[in-house]
Amino acid sequence: MKARSIRFVVLVTALGGTCASAQGDLGNGWRAESGEWAWTRDVWPMLLQRSPAGATRAVNASFPADRSVWRCTIEPALDATSVGFSFACEPDLSRGITVALGGSEVGGFALRTTAGEVLWEDRWAPWQAYEAYVLEGVLEEGRVRAQMLQADRTTLLSQSPWVDLPTDVLRRTGCAVLQTQDSRARFWDIQADDAPLSPVTDDAPNKRRLAQGPEGDWNVRGAGNWMWTDATKQRIRQYAKAERAWAIDRRVRGCDRVWRSAVRVHPGAGGAGIIVKSDDTAETGFIIWLGGTWGAGCLMVYRLPSEALWASAQDKWHYDEDLVLQAETKGTQLRAQLFAADGTALIAESPWIEMTADEAQREGCLAFHTWKDSADFWAFGR
Repeated sequence: MKARSIRFVVLVTALGGTCASAQGDLGNGWRAESGEWAWTRDVWPMLLQRSPAGATRAVNASFPADRSVWRCTIEPALDATSVGFSFACEPDLSRGITVALGGSEVGGFALRTTAGEVLWEDRWAPWQAYEAYVLEGVLEEGRVRAQMLQADRTTLLSQSPWVDLPTDVLRRTGCAVLQTQDSRARFWDIQADDAPLSPVTDDAPNKRRLAQGPEGDWNVRGAGNWMWTDATKQRIRQYAKAERAWAIDRRVRGCDRVWRSAVRVHPGAGGAGIIVKSDDTAETGFIIWLGGTWGAGCLMVYRLPSEALWASAQDKWHYDEDLVLQAETKGTQLRAQLFAADGTALIAESPWIEMTADEAQREGCLAFHTWKDSADFWAFGR
């Protein structure tokens, strides 16, 4: 018979704000080993770690020892570095497994041993301060995996493969340890269970995230979350509500050529577009941009970093409308065009714009840029 989920969320007597105890016994099996821990209450009681510096731990060794799934909802604060929990562990973390947020400039999610050995890492897993995420570790005989979901406990964000480990390393215990490193955070719904929230899937979001790094096809900048929209990898979307985000496709390159991409700007975005003759960081080149009035704006051309070269009239593009952006670079000149979804009906067109001799001779690549919210790009092949 499937074991019932065990929840260690306590209703603290007369809890109006924060319980006074920040060290030692926190009640309901929890003990603060380091840091500034206390119970607080938002919609429901939760453990708050208030120290912004150093390594902190809160330990509970009273969970059932025979469970296969461990999970916790975690909300990292601003400037959080590492926030997570350990399971199948000893109270002093001399042995065990850790799942944690952190590790990169855009977020990160990792599965590692309590000794610090990285077993698997999704360096580009996106998360934001003051947003809640469910982290989950799953044990089977001789192997372990981890996954990260949104607070709805349904939307999968990142999932590791199974990692094989010696059986003695994965010995089940009734201990869980909440941890932060140079981070404030809140923790609730700490559970020991028998069924994971998501099964293993071939379409986990991290498998669709743009391949990045020195040897990858893509270079991604900013706090965006760039992913293929499905396993066919035909269409990319910047999913995050990020201030600015860039993705550079190193494969699409040229000097004299036509640069082309279909685009769909999502409601709430301030604009989106392509960068042609870009360098690998999208700091040089020309932006062919859907800007102006949000949701009813104009076609624009900028020389990076900030020189406005031309703009059409307003009301040329709209939210949730499929369009095609095109630029042609020929000799020392550049022209931008905006087409309807069929790629032939012209909506707006710039005059030919003069480039410098250096710009004309520079081979660059194609990049994508969003502002304030998300957009889709597709049909931008070589």
